[in-house]
Amino acid sequence: MQLTKELSTSEDALRSLCGQITGYHEATRATTASVAQRLSAFSGKLEERAGLEARLEGLRLLRRLAEVLSAVEGLLAAPPPSDAALDCYAIGGGEGGEGGEGGEGMPRPLLALLAEADTLCRAAESFGQLRLLARRAAEGGTEGGGGAEAALVRRSGPRVERARTQLVARLHDCLGVSLEAGCAAPVRDCLRAAVEAGCVDEVYSWLRQEWVRPRLLPQLQQAAADVREHALPAIVAACLAFARSEAFAPLLQPALATTKPALHVLTQSLWVEIASFLTSSTPHFFGAGIPDAFHQAHSLLSGLQARHLVIAAINMLTLSLWPCSYRPLPDPQAQLEALLPSAAQRRYLRAHPATADFRRRFNLPIYFQLRVQEVGRLLDAALLPRGTPLAAAAAKPPPETPPPSAAGGGGRVLLPPPPPPSLSTAAAVALVEAVRLCFSPAVLLRPLSARFLRLALQTVARFSAWLLSLPPPTAAAEPAPAATPTATPTAATATATAATTATTAATAAAAAGTSHGASQAEGGGEGALLYVELHLDVGDCLAWLRRLAPLLPALIGLDGTDAATPPPAATATAAAAASTAASLGGECSAALLGASDSLAAADDQLRTALVGRRVLACAHDSSRAHSGCGVGS
Repeated sequence: MQLTKELSTSEDALRSLCGQITGYHEATRATTASVAQRLSAFSGKLEERAGLEARLEGLRLLRRLAEVLSAVEGLLAAPPPSDAALDCYAIGGGEGGEGGEGGEGMPRPLLALLAEADTLCRAAESFGQLRLLARRAAEGGTEGGGGAEAALVRRSGPRVERARTQLVARLHDCLGVSLEAGCAAPVRDCLRAAVEAGCVDEVYSWLRQEWVRPRLLPQLQQAAADVREHALPAIVAACLAFARSEAFAPLLQPALATTKPALHVLTQSLWVEIASFLTSSTPHFFGAGIPDAFHQAHSLLSGLQARHLVIAAINMLTLSLWPCSYRPLPDPQAQLEALLPSAAQRRYLRAHPATADFRRRFNLPIYFQLRVQEVGRLLDAALLPRGTPLAAAAAKPPPETPPPSAAGGGGRVLLPPPPPPSLSTAAAVALVEAVRLCFSPAVLLRPLSARFLRLALQTVARFSAWLLSLPPPTAAAEPAPAATPTATPTAATATATAATTATTAATAAAAAGTSHGASQAEGGGEGALLYVELHLDVGDCLAWLRRLAPLLPALIGLDGTDAATPPPAATATAAAAASTAASLGGECSAALLGASDSLAAADDQLRTALVGRRVLACAHDSSRAHSGCGVGS
């Protein structure tokens, strides 16, 4: 009974606790709902506040945009400076003149010009801020759904465009007056202002159409009216003269290379005008039908890679290897590129679409095939078909082609191959002249260096095959022996005969080495004499080819000197490029040495045939002598 009473008491206590817990749960749910409602309301207020702040920021941006636009319009609408203002400007200086000097003592027109350029600089700086604010306002309206701000920006668009048009017109006028006066400081200020205002393309177009074209086009037309071989050099010379003239000098100031983004006045105004004139008015320069004219045009264009002191030093060191008549002349367009003060401007000139379009107009494969035909004709005239006697190819050697006095290819002054040796056979002369033609500065183009190297190797291989295909040498009408000898020579006689044969062969070789023009009696017949002369000429050709091999990288442009000293940041890249160029140059030299070794092997077979024939001739003479002695006894 006691246990039942205690259990009943505990059960009542538990029911009481469950009721209290249920009450607490209901109170908690009510509190949670109230807090959630208040939190939702608070979050809504926060979002509303964020929207108001964004709207306020947009309004502040629009206000700033309106203020900057009003400032730009005020600067552009300001009247010309008065005399008192000019006096203050001259005393205060600003930039004042060249090199930051003061403006005291300057004439009034120049002071007015400097003041105008300074005003345009301030207006351009404000207009740059205006463009940035308008872009930010438009982007903010698009992202935040602020259609009102975007509408306000759109409504202010005509005002912005009018201010831009007025600023560009003022810049054009100030540039024209400054260029006419030859004053560099306002020109520099106007170009910087064009960069700040984002209207540099309009300035480029104005410079090309209103400043460069009226002064350069008559000179180009007059130069193009010359004969074909002189027209393109005259055109480039006229361009260089204009680029170096006082009319263009203010546009090439080194200070303009430091602007961000960089200015490319020479490329966008002068070079584009030149390329446009050549492609539209002188399309015949791009035809490969006349290889020499094609090479001249391509070489003048490809001189876009400037050569500096490194190339000058290399030319001075290697000049002693070439004929005294060779004097490399500077490439005109390399000089044009050298006028650019920064490497970035030079890279921009090379990569410009006008340059790329100009290069695409040259048909390099057709030009190479024409040069292959020239080399083929040169060899066909001297290397007769297989089995033809050497005497049939012993015509008078063609005159040697002199090295060009000056030529360039691929943006540099190329050195000619070494002078040819003195040769007496037409085949050897044809071989040397064909190889020299492949590497001549007047023929080689750097984009075709690999093809011309392959052509030279094929030429040497063809000559080696022709040398192996020659029939054995024959004597000229040697009489048959009078009678058969009555006794067989003893071993001692045979040994003496062999020694006499070797001595006679060595003597004949030495005599032939001393003079290529031995008599028939000394040479053992006209056919053998021609073979001896060919053998000696091939030896001279081998020495010339082996002397040419180490110079081959410089001849085809793999000498690692295509650019000026690189900046420190590009040292590793430049070193890797130089290492690659050196490796390729070594492979090219090794290929030519390998072809020379093949030619040397063919020459060894020719020498073996000559020595064998001489041994047979000596044995025959010894046999006749023994026969005569037997008859006499």
